Amino acid sequence: AFSKRELFGFAERGAAESDSAPAYAYLGHVLSASGSKKKARKAFDEALKRDPANPEALNGRAALP
Repeated sequence: AFSKRELFGFAERGAAESDSAPAYAYLGHVLSASGSKKKARKAFDEALKRDPANPEALNGRAALP
């Protein structure tokens, strides 16, 4: 099993390297699960800039307070 820190590092590198909506949406979910709601919101917003119809980003953003 991976630690939260390892998952965050993996997700962050994936988003930076691929610059894709799915990668930023995944990063948003990892951040949200770790309690970093503000950073998660930014990651979901980045995903939506790349693909405004991305369902993972839309659902993740909608689930945030």
